[in-house]
Amino acid sequence: MVLKRILKFCERYEKAGTKVAFFLIALQLVHLVWLTTDIVLVKLLPGQMPLFPRALEPVQAVIDYLEIPGLFAAVTIYVMGMVRTGRISPKNALLTALLLVQFVHLFWITDEVVYEVLLESDLVEIPAPVAWVAIMIDYLELPVIFDLFKRVSGKKK
Repeated sequence: MVLKRILKFCERYEKAGTKVAFFLIALQLVHLVWLTTDIVLVKLLPGQMPLFPRALEPVQAVIDYLEIPGLFAAVTIYVMGMVRTGRISPKNALLTALLLVQFVHLFWITDEVVYEVLLESDLVEIPAPVAWVAIMIDYLELPVIFDLFKRVSGKKK
């Protein structure tokens, strides 16, 4: 009974929910640009200067935390698609898995940045290899962003 109500609610607001999910997940493009220019390239290329001023790091942390409702919204869209059709689409299953992996890494880097920027402390110490894995995981959102863009732009049902 409750599940049917939830399903009806999600179906009724599917278009709006998809737009909200896309907007929240698409904000991660800003985060990925920052991550690429100010973390990855600075670490890999000697002498490379960050693109964004350090004063914007708290804004980057906020954008990263906006990923949380975006992840919930996008996972809901893909799971609801599978529930509605009664079958597990390989594409929806893959995109859902890529989103769920984001939860694993979400707090690794963001917490370190928050502690460093706001508390000026290295309270959270993440080993470099683990941080690189977390960074690589962040880029797994790109296929989801592309798929949600297609859905929002009307290129896909």
